[in-house]
Amino acid sequence: MTIAQVLYVLEIADCHSISAAAERQFISQSALSQQIQRLEGELGYPLFVRTPRGLTLTAAYRQRLDNAVHP
Repeated sequence: MTIAQVLYVLEIADCHSISAAAERQFISQSALSQQIQRLEGELGYPLFVRTPRGLTLTAAYRQRLDNAVHP
């Protein structure tokens, strides 16, 4: 996991949208989607719940972030 990937995840979580996050990070939507897919493959679980209202972090990844911030 790279710092860039973590920043991308946080941006998507903030925007609830891959396309909006990609625009804010000045990268293409497909490049951002590929980064997220690689990270999900590395971790072995999905990072986002995809709903009609957008994307939200899964409970598993939210806990991982909380543990990283508050060890």
